[in-house]
Amino acid sequence: MNWTLLLRPGGLGDLIITLPSIRLLRRLYPGLALHLAARRPYAAVLEAAGVVDGILDLDDRALTPLFSEQGGDPHSLPGGPLSALWAWFLKPPSASFSKTAAALVPGGAHVLVADPRGALPLSRDLFERTAAAAGATVTAGDFADCARFPPRRSKVEVPFDRSFAVVHPGSGGRNKRWPFDRFLSLIGSLAGRGVPGILLTGPAEEDDKEYGRSPLPPGWRHLSSATPAELLGWLSACRFYIGNDSGVTHLAAAAGARTLAFFLDEHLPSWKPFGRVTVLHSGRIDGISLADAREVALGLLPG
Repeated sequence: MNWTLLLRPGGLGDLIITLPSIRLLRRLYPGLALHLAARRPYAAVLEAAGVVDGILDLDDRALTPLFSEQGGDPHSLPGGPLSALWAWFLKPPSASFSKTAAALVPGGAHVLVADPRGALPLSRDLFERTAAAAGATVTAGDFADCARFPPRRSKVEVPFDRSFAVVHPGSGGRNKRWPFDRFLSLIGSLAGRGVPGILLTGPAEEDDKEYGRSPLPPGWRHLSSATPAELLGWLSACRFYIGNDSGVTHLAAAAGARTLAFFLDEHLPSWKPFGRVTVLHSGRIDGISLADAREVALGLLPG
Protein backbone atom coordinates (compact mmCIF):
# COMPACT_ATOMS: atom_id res chain seq x y z
CA MET A 1 0.00 0.00 0.00
CA ASN A 2 1.35 3.46 -0.94
CA TRP A 3 0.84 5.82 1.95
CA THR A 4 2.41 9.01 3.20
CA LEU A 5 2.81 10.13 6.79
CA LEU A 6 2.36 13.83 7.50
CA LEU A 7 3.69 15.00 10.86
CA ARG A 8 2.76 18.35 12.44
CA PRO A 9 3.29 18.92 16.17
CA GLY A 10 1.70 21.91 17.93
CA GLY A 11 -1.69 23.50 18.45
CA LEU A 12 -4.60 24.24 16.16
CA GLY A 13 -3.00 27.36 14.68
CA ASP A 14 0.22 25.44 14.02
CA LEU A 15 -1.75 22.85 12.06
CA ILE A 16 -3.86 25.34 10.09
CA ILE A 17 -0.82 27.23 8.82
CA THR A 18 0.28 23.87 7.38
CA LEU A 19 -3.04 23.36 5.57
CA PRO A 20 -1.79 24.89 2.28
CA SER A 21 1.22 22.53 2.27
CA ILE A 22 -0.95 19.48 2.95
CA ARG A 23 -3.47 20.39 0.27
CA LEU A 24 -0.60 20.92 -2.17
CA LEU A 25 0.63 17.38 -1.52
CA ARG A 26 -2.90 16.09 -2.17
CA ARG A 27 -2.81 17.80 -5.57
CA LEU A 28 0.68 16.59 -6.44
CA TYR A 29 0.18 12.98 -5.32
CA PRO A 30 -3.52 12.14 -5.80
CA GLY A 31 -2.86 8.39 -5.70
CA LEU A 32 -1.28 8.36 -2.23
CA ALA A 33 -3.12 7.87 1.04
CA LEU A 34 -2.26 10.79 3.31
CA HIS A 35 -2.25 10.08 7.05
CA LEU A 36 -1.78 12.99 9.44
CA ALA A 37 -0.05 12.65 12.79
CA ALA A 38 -1.02 15.62 14.99
CA ARG A 39 -3.07 16.29 18.09
CA ARG A 40 -6.13 14.17 17.44
CA PRO A 41 -8.91 16.76 17.95
CA TYR A 42 -7.21 19.11 15.49
CA ALA A 43 -6.27 16.43 12.98
CA ALA A 44 -9.92 15.27 13.01
CA VAL A 45 -10.93 18.58 11.40
CA LEU A 46 -8.75 17.91 8.36
CA GLU A 47 -10.00 14.34 8.14
CA ALA A 48 -13.65 15.43 8.32
CA ALA A 49 -13.00 18.02 5.61
CA GLY A 50 -11.51 15.38 3.31
CA VAL A 51 -8.04 16.93 3.36
CA VAL A 52 -6.41 13.74 4.68
CA ASP A 53 -7.41 10.09 4.56
CA GLY A 54 -6.59 9.11 8.13
CA ILE A 55 -5.18 10.45 11.38
CA LEU A 56 -2.92 9.32 14.20
CA ASP A 57 -2.44 10.96 17.55
CA LEU A 58 1.11 12.16 18.15
CA ASP A 59 1.17 10.01 21.29
CA ASP A 60 0.26 6.85 19.36
CA ARG A 61 2.77 4.13 20.25
CA ALA A 62 2.87 3.16 16.59
CA LEU A 63 4.90 6.32 15.95
CA THR A 64 7.59 5.36 18.46
CA PRO A 65 10.06 4.34 15.71
CA LEU A 66 10.18 7.93 14.52
CA PHE A 67 11.32 9.22 17.88
CA SER A 68 13.63 6.40 18.84
CA GLU A 69 17.31 7.26 19.10
CA GLN A 70 18.10 3.63 18.28
CA GLY A 71 16.38 3.92 14.92
CA GLY A 72 13.11 2.38 13.87
CA ASP A 73 11.70 -0.57 12.02
CA PRO A 74 9.62 0.72 9.08
CA HIS A 75 7.50 -2.44 9.20
CA SER A 76 6.28 -1.52 12.68
CA LEU A 77 4.46 1.58 11.42
CA PRO A 78 0.70 1.30 10.80
CA GLY A 79 0.07 0.42 7.17
CA GLY A 80 3.53 -0.99 6.61
CA PRO A 81 6.52 0.78 5.04
CA LEU A 82 6.02 4.40 4.03
CA SER A 83 6.34 5.79 0.54
CA ALA A 84 7.10 9.24 1.93
CA LEU A 85 7.21 11.25 5.14
CA TRP A 86 6.63 14.98 5.41
CA ALA A 87 7.21 16.84 8.68
CA TRP A 88 6.87 20.57 9.32
CA PHE A 89 8.50 22.42 12.21
CA LEU A 90 9.01 25.99 13.38
CA LYS A 91 12.25 24.98 15.12
CA PRO A 92 14.77 22.37 13.97
CA PRO A 93 13.90 18.91 15.36
CA SER A 94 16.48 16.77 17.10
CA ALA A 95 19.25 15.26 15.02
CA SER A 96 18.03 11.80 16.01
CA PHE A 97 14.57 12.52 14.57
CA SER A 98 15.97 13.60 11.22
CA LYS A 99 18.32 10.62 11.11
CA THR A 100 15.57 8.14 11.98
CA ALA A 101 13.14 9.68 9.47
CA ALA A 102 15.73 9.39 6.72
CA ALA A 103 16.37 5.75 7.64
CA LEU A 104 12.67 4.87 7.71
CA VAL A 105 11.98 6.40 4.31
CA PRO A 106 15.20 6.41 2.28
CA GLY A 107 15.03 9.29 -0.18
CA GLY A 108 11.47 10.12 0.82
CA ALA A 109 11.78 11.94 4.14
CA HIS A 110 11.17 15.68 3.97
CA VAL A 111 11.78 17.55 7.23
CA LEU A 112 10.96 21.21 6.63
CA VAL A 113 11.65 24.07 9.03
CA ALA A 114 10.08 27.50 8.58
CA ASP A 115 11.86 30.80 9.16
CA PRO A 116 9.80 32.77 11.72
CA ARG A 117 11.96 35.83 11.10
CA GLY A 118 11.35 35.87 7.35
CA ALA A 119 9.30 38.34 5.33
CA LEU A 120 6.60 35.79 4.48
CA PRO A 121 3.78 34.58 6.71
CA LEU A 122 4.62 31.12 8.03
CA SER A 123 1.83 29.50 6.02
CA ARG A 124 3.29 30.82 2.76
CA ASP A 125 6.87 30.03 3.84
CA LEU A 126 6.01 26.38 4.55
CA PHE A 127 4.02 26.15 1.31
CA GLU A 128 6.98 27.40 -0.74
CA ARG A 129 9.36 25.00 1.03
CA THR A 130 6.98 22.10 0.45
CA ALA A 131 6.70 22.92 -3.25
CA ALA A 132 10.48 23.18 -3.60
CA ALA A 133 11.02 19.85 -1.85
CA ALA A 134 8.49 18.23 -4.18
CA GLY A 135 10.10 19.82 -7.25
CA ALA A 136 6.91 21.70 -8.07
CA THR A 137 6.45 25.20 -9.45
CA VAL A 138 3.64 27.10 -7.72
CA THR A 139 2.00 30.50 -8.03
CA ALA A 140 0.26 32.88 -5.65
CA GLY A 141 -3.01 31.53 -7.03
CA ASP A 142 -2.02 27.98 -6.10
CA PHE A 143 -1.35 29.12 -2.55
CA ALA A 144 -4.68 30.94 -2.36
CA ASP A 145 -6.53 27.81 -3.48
CA CYS A 146 -4.69 25.53 -1.08
CA ALA A 147 -5.02 27.88 1.91
CA ARG A 148 -8.79 27.29 2.08
CA PHE A 149 -10.65 24.20 3.17
CA PRO A 150 -12.20 22.47 0.14
CA PRO A 151 -15.92 23.13 -0.42
CA ARG A 152 -17.88 20.60 1.57
CA ARG A 153 -21.35 20.44 3.05
CA SER A 154 -21.13 20.71 6.80
CA LYS A 155 -22.85 18.03 8.87
CA VAL A 156 -22.87 20.40 11.85
CA GLU A 157 -26.17 22.00 12.77
CA VAL A 158 -25.99 25.78 12.44
CA PRO A 159 -27.65 27.51 15.42
CA PHE A 160 -29.30 30.30 13.37
CA ASP A 161 -31.60 30.49 10.37
CA ARG A 162 -30.10 33.76 9.12
CA SER A 163 -26.77 35.56 8.85
CA PHE A 164 -24.84 35.45 12.11
CA ALA A 165 -21.46 36.36 13.56
CA VAL A 166 -18.98 34.39 15.66
CA VAL A 167 -16.88 36.18 18.30
CA HIS A 168 -14.02 34.40 20.06
CA PRO A 169 -12.31 36.55 22.75
CA GLY A 170 -9.76 33.92 23.79
CA SER A 171 -6.18 33.04 22.97
CA GLY A 172 -3.52 30.81 24.44
CA GLY A 173 -1.58 33.78 25.82
CA ARG A 174 -3.14 36.46 28.03
CA ASN A 175 -1.01 39.15 26.41
CA LYS A 176 -2.71 38.33 23.10
CA ARG A 177 -6.27 38.82 24.41
CA TRP A 178 -7.97 42.08 23.49
CA PRO A 179 -9.95 43.36 26.54
CA PHE A 180 -13.11 41.34 27.02
CA ASP A 181 -15.28 44.39 27.75
CA ARG A 182 -14.43 45.69 24.28
CA PHE A 183 -15.60 42.43 22.72
CA LEU A 184 -18.87 42.84 24.64
CA SER A 185 -19.21 46.37 23.34
CA LEU A 186 -18.75 45.13 19.77
CA ILE A 187 -21.37 42.46 20.34
CA GLY A 188 -23.74 45.15 21.60
CA SER A 189 -23.16 47.21 18.46
CA LEU A 190 -23.81 44.21 16.23
CA ALA A 191 -26.94 43.23 18.15
CA GLY A 192 -28.16 46.82 17.80
CA ARG A 193 -27.96 46.33 14.01
CA GLY A 194 -30.00 43.14 14.25
CA VAL A 195 -27.07 40.72 13.90
CA PRO A 196 -27.32 37.54 16.04
CA GLY A 197 -24.30 35.48 16.93
CA ILE A 198 -22.19 33.20 19.07
CA LEU A 199 -19.79 34.22 21.84
CA LEU A 200 -17.38 31.32 21.76
CA THR A 201 -15.05 30.45 24.63
CA GLY A 202 -12.81 27.48 25.28
CA PRO A 203 -10.36 25.91 27.73
CA ALA A 204 -7.94 28.85 27.57
CA GLU A 205 -10.56 31.10 29.15
CA GLU A 206 -11.88 28.71 31.79
CA ASP A 207 -9.83 30.43 34.50
CA ASP A 208 -11.44 33.81 33.78
CA LYS A 209 -14.90 33.97 35.35
CA GLU A 210 -16.03 37.07 33.45
CA TYR A 211 -16.31 35.09 30.21
CA GLY A 212 -19.23 33.03 31.45
CA ARG A 213 -21.01 35.55 33.65
CA SER A 214 -21.46 38.58 31.41
CA PRO A 215 -25.02 38.95 30.05
CA LEU A 216 -25.42 38.96 26.29
CA PRO A 217 -27.97 40.93 24.25
CA PRO A 218 -30.99 39.22 22.64
CA GLY A 219 -30.05 37.02 19.71
CA TRP A 220 -26.65 36.12 21.15
CA ARG A 221 -25.67 32.93 22.91
CA HIS A 222 -22.59 31.79 24.78
CA LEU A 223 -21.12 28.45 23.74
CA SER A 224 -18.09 26.74 25.23
CA SER A 225 -16.07 23.57 24.66
CA ALA A 226 -17.02 23.16 21.00
CA THR A 227 -15.14 20.53 19.02
CA PRO A 228 -12.92 21.76 16.17
CA ALA A 229 -15.27 20.02 13.73
CA GLU A 230 -18.22 21.99 15.13
CA LEU A 231 -16.19 25.16 14.89
CA LEU A 232 -15.40 24.51 11.25
CA GLY A 233 -19.11 24.07 10.51
CA TRP A 234 -20.10 27.31 12.24
CA LEU A 235 -17.21 29.29 10.78
CA SER A 236 -17.98 28.08 7.27
CA ALA A 237 -21.57 29.27 7.65
CA CYS A 238 -21.17 32.56 9.56
CA ARG A 239 -21.23 35.98 7.91
CA PHE A 240 -18.08 37.07 9.72
CA TYR A 241 -15.79 36.31 12.64
CA ILE A 242 -13.97 38.47 15.22
CA GLY A 243 -11.12 37.20 17.39
CA ASN A 244 -7.55 37.44 18.64
CA ASP A 245 -4.36 35.80 17.45
CA SER A 246 -5.46 32.20 18.06
CA GLY A 247 -5.95 28.83 16.42
CA VAL A 248 -9.67 29.52 16.04
CA THR A 249 -8.90 32.71 14.11
CA HIS A 250 -6.68 30.75 11.70
CA LEU A 251 -9.48 28.19 11.35
CA ALA A 252 -12.01 30.94 10.61
CA ALA A 253 -9.85 32.42 7.85
CA ALA A 254 -9.23 28.99 6.30
CA ALA A 255 -12.98 28.28 6.45
CA GLY A 256 -13.55 31.35 4.29
CA ALA A 257 -15.12 33.59 6.92
CA ARG A 258 -14.60 37.32 6.66
CA THR A 259 -12.38 37.93 9.65
CA LEU A 260 -11.39 40.78 11.95
CA ALA A 261 -8.34 39.81 13.99
CA PHE A 262 -6.41 41.56 16.77
CA PHE A 263 -2.64 40.99 16.78
CA LEU A 264 0.49 42.14 18.53
CA ASP A 265 3.00 43.82 16.21
CA GLU A 266 5.65 41.25 17.13
CA HIS A 267 3.62 38.38 15.67
CA LEU A 268 3.31 39.96 12.22
CA PRO A 269 3.75 39.10 9.43
CA SER A 270 4.70 35.57 10.58
CA TRP A 271 1.33 34.59 12.03
CA LYS A 272 -0.97 36.63 9.81
CA PRO A 273 -3.81 34.40 8.57
CA PHE A 274 -4.45 34.21 4.86
CA GLY A 275 -7.87 35.00 3.47
CA ARG A 276 -10.51 37.69 3.80
CA VAL A 277 -8.83 39.03 6.91
CA THR A 278 -8.51 42.52 8.35
CA VAL A 279 -5.80 42.72 11.03
CA LEU A 280 -5.71 45.50 13.62
CA HIS A 281 -2.45 45.51 15.53
CA SER A 282 -0.43 47.35 18.14
CA GLY A 283 2.62 46.94 20.37
CA ARG A 284 0.19 46.18 23.21
CA ILE A 285 -3.06 44.39 22.60
CA ASP A 286 -5.06 46.98 24.53
CA GLY A 287 -3.53 49.62 22.24
CA ILE A 288 -6.05 48.58 19.56
CA SER A 289 -8.92 51.02 19.98
CA LEU A 290 -12.55 50.06 20.30
CA ALA A 291 -13.46 52.80 17.82
CA ASP A 292 -11.25 51.31 15.11
CA ALA A 293 -12.56 47.80 15.77
CA ARG A 294 -16.18 48.98 15.70
CA GLU A 295 -15.63 50.77 12.38
CA VAL A 296 -14.23 47.61 10.78
CA ALA A 297 -16.87 45.32 12.33
CA LEU A 298 -19.80 47.45 11.22
CA GLY A 299 -18.22 47.70 7.78
CA LEU A 300 -18.66 43.95 7.46
CA LEU A 301 -22.44 44.37 7.55
CA PRO A 302 -24.47 44.62 4.34
CA GLY A 303 -25.05 48.19 3.20
